[in-house]
Amino acid sequence: MASPGLHYLKLCSSVEGLFSASLEDLSQLGQGTCRRFLTSTACAAETADRAVRVDLELTAIRVNLE
Repeated sequence: MASPGLHYLKLCSSVEGLFSASLEDLSQLGQGTCRRFLTSTACAAETADRAVRVDLELTAIRVNLE
């Protein structure tokens, strides 16, 4: 069975593209740091998702007004 450290590293590397972090950088993170990294990533993704939804809603409103 994989160690918890490897499990967290795998999770961190799955969001590697979002922050252009290299696997070497991620491999140096401790488990606590990695958890914080994942939390901030999830928060950033959720914020971006909301921003896109708001932008789409505003676009729809503008189209309806025209």
